[in-house]
Amino acid sequence: MPRSNDEARTDAYIAMKSVENLLEGEGVEGRYRFYVPSYQRGYRWRKEEVEALLNDLLQYKEECNEDYCLQPVVVKARTDGAFEVVDGQQRLTTLYIINKIVNKVISGQRNLPSYSIEYATRPGSAEFLEHIQDIAHVDVESMDNPDFYYMALAARTVECWMENNVQLLQRMVFWGRAATHAKVIWYEVQFADDAAHGSIELFRKINIGKIPLTNAELVKGLLISRAPAGKEEERRNIASEWDRMENQLQDDDLWFFLTDRKSRQQYLTRIDLILDIWYAQQPQPSVQRRDDSYAVFNYLYGNMPSEEDAGGNVAEQWLRAMWKGCKGIFANLDFWFKDHETYHLLGYLISRQKNGKGANELLSLYGEFSACDKSDMKAKLREKIGKVLGIGDKTSVEDALDQIVGLRYGDRAKVRNVLLLFNLLTIVQCRDSIMRFPFKLYEEEPWDLEHIHATAGGPPTDNEIRELDAHMRTVTDALPANDTTDEFVSGDDMRHMNGRRKSFMMSVLDLLKEANETSDIHARVQDFIDKDDFNEDNTKQFWKQYGEQIENVLDQDSIANLTLLNSSVNRGYGNVSFLTKREWVINADRSTLFIPPATKNVFMKYYTKDPEDFTCWGREDRDGYLYGSSGIIEVLRRYLEPLSDDAVNTDRNGNGEE
Repeated sequence: MPRSNDEARTDAYIAMKSVENLLEGEGVEGRYRFYVPSYQRGYRWRKEEVEALLNDLLQYKEECNEDYCLQPVVVKARTDGAFEVVDGQQRLTTLYIINKIVNKVISGQRNLPSYSIEYATRPGSAEFLEHIQDIAHVDVESMDNPDFYYMALAARTVECWMENNVQLLQRMVFWGRAATHAKVIWYEVQFADDAAHGSIELFRKINIGKIPLTNAELVKGLLISRAPAGKEEERRNIASEWDRMENQLQDDDLWFFLTDRKSRQQYLTRIDLILDIWYAQQPQPSVQRRDDSYAVFNYLYGNMPSEEDAGGNVAEQWLRAMWKGCKGIFANLDFWFKDHETYHLLGYLISRQKNGKGANELLSLYGEFSACDKSDMKAKLREKIGKVLGIGDKTSVEDALDQIVGLRYGDRAKVRNVLLLFNLLTIVQCRDSIMRFPFKLYEEEPWDLEHIHATAGGPPTDNEIRELDAHMRTVTDALPANDTTDEFVSGDDMRHMNGRRKSFMMSVLDLLKEANETSDIHARVQDFIDKDDFNEDNTKQFWKQYGEQIENVLDQDSIANLTLLNSSVNRGYGNVSFLTKREWVINADRSTLFIPPATKNVFMKYYTKDPEDFTCWGREDRDGYLYGSSGIIEVLRRYLEPLSDDAVNTDRNGNGEE
């Protein structure tokens, strides 16, 4: 069967070449000859791009003795001995111009080593570049040829940059060092035939981002290309295993379990996560993955044994062992994903809010957990989570729980982490639960710390009530007709609006009575309610006069009055009473919106013993939520307190809770 365009690329030779290698040439052919085909655009680097490359080379030369990796250069060998440039012609042209300018400034010579580069659509381009050092001071604005204009502008930029950044006698040293340590990833593609459409199709894919040459693409090419000749089945197996792993990582439930929001942004291909974990387990190289997008490939290429060692098969065996390690990593991650408890607790460590850390915590956690059996891993997870909550040599479980009781709304990150863990443990500690917390839904949208009963801002206005009703209708449109109450249909009815404000003021009165306040503020609220006039102007005026005093009496910001809620839900109902919030949450839960289990339990008052009043979130409700047998403190205590020896042995034998 003939190959399609998408299948035209069959193999690739991958190597690291320094700029010095490119300038001096290699092998019997002498210097390199590069040919930029007609399907490519012309040279278009501006002053900013040229200076950025020079600044990178200068900074790297001053701060590091290691090699500096430039972006890949993708080429295809031509029958005339030249290389067709599929990708990277802008960098190759700029490096060529830098070399010409440095040679002119230092020695005035015209025949120092260099490659040649020719543009198919620009006759005379090779000759123009050959003498670019003499054109730098020509009036570039008068040039009609756009390629020659940008080439001359680049030459002028290089000269000006050199004058401002490198002393005259140091320029050859600077460039010699840069040419030695600056390397490109040489990606030489080979096709089953020499048809031009193969190059064009590869160029198209690279430039639309369909198959960008990511770290993963380069590693895959290295694994396949270094498999010994004649072992096509082994090459096909590697490609098949790679694709199967990448396809499984496309499952968002798995992917969002393994990564947090910040780390997810750095991965163009998901299998890079597996490569990063493998890389993190190696003797630590000087370049961190977050600082070099090709760090794993560079590490592999730089540490791969010589082809000549032991008959040429050591490099093959080394790469095979690396790939076996990657497959083992993925198998462990897949097992953790499928294990109910590990999924939720490891997912907590990855998804919790951290102090600005960019690296995925899984990279460090994997090294600690990969060698553990199931019971040891549970113990390590408990220890890690305990440290997150502040438990250590000087802080006991009880001390940590006391600190949690004292958390306030201002401690947003800590409160959010505690409530996330509480939700996850609520699921884990329910033996018969088949629910899995959806980390994807949790991380796709922003989440708020919601005041369960809030009075900030005062009673809702007419407009706020109309907006609330509109949100309610949006949610209830998907429900059966008998689930939509007349109350939400009559959003413009004044009696309905006054009823909403009355419900709000009644809940405020209940909370004031529970506060045991000796002032007369609750009497003033009672008097206002007794007048039974809840139009917008009256309630607004009353709150303007007494709202600050009411807020000072009520304890709104304790953790016992906070829960996690999707921002679209929280901001949808605005500043309304507990009863209205409860209605909103119930209807949202019936729809496709995700409501965390503990949040749903709050508004259903499952933490309150024999609840009778659903108009407010009172003292008994708060105590049950915080201290009850299924409340925050007891659920955390049951998890954090060390297991007895008998319990540990039971768990090891597989007879205890899974």
